[in-house]
Amino acid sequence: MRTAAILSTLAALGCGTPEPPPNVDPQRGPPLGPGQINQHDATREDVRTRDDCFRYSERPDFFGFCLHQVAQRGEGELGADELCEGAGIWDSDCHNAWAIARARPNSGWSKDVLLAACRASDCKFEVLDFRPHPDVTEQVRLCSEHAGHFGGDCAAHAMDRWLRSAPSESGFAALKEVELFPDRIGHYMGLAVGCFSIGSCGEETGVDERCQTTLREISDNPNMCVAMRDRTQ
Repeated sequence: MRTAAILSTLAALGCGTPEPPPNVDPQRGPPLGPGQINQHDATREDVRTRDDCFRYSERPDFFGFCLHQVAQRGEGELGADELCEGAGIWDSDCHNAWAIARARPNSGWSKDVLLAACRASDCKFEVLDFRPHPDVTEQVRLCSEHAGHFGGDCAAHAMDRWLRSAPSESGFAALKEVELFPDRIGHYMGLAVGCFSIGSCGEETGVDERCQTTLREISDNPNMCVAMRDRTQ
């Protein structure tokens, strides 16, 4: 929403000087007049570094927005705190954009640094998705630790990758001991049992209960396995 408001303001600047509001936000400052900033200036191709944003140093909101745009490029050697310093109301967005733009494994930044830079759980979810731990049980633990209310989705993505990677009986047994996200883990374990004949559900835990439920769903709708097998090929 703030991005749309900034861009809308920028577009309006070419059409005349807006009347100042009765109560000027001290953080945003007074409205800009014509010629003080070009239309869509903060998203121009020549705004690529932190130094390029200093042209907006007298407007904290535009300066912060510019830093956010630079962070999204995923370029340069500055860390999140260095790049986003002074971003004001854009600080969280700037940190999240910096981390997500560098989440791919070849970015040169470690997963721990990226997770520390994130200011929101959805940012951490994206980092974990781009940088999954090779051990699915450890990935599920990381989802629980970092992904907040996206933890279940994060764990489901981990389980989906596990099921598409020729899982073993030992891996199945290890997952049965994980006491996190039983509904998500149990569902994928049910798919492993019902579609790939790996392991068995059991009858004792929440994971076992959801596993049994998925087996019944497969019995009622065999196409669930057809779709899953197509995804694993």
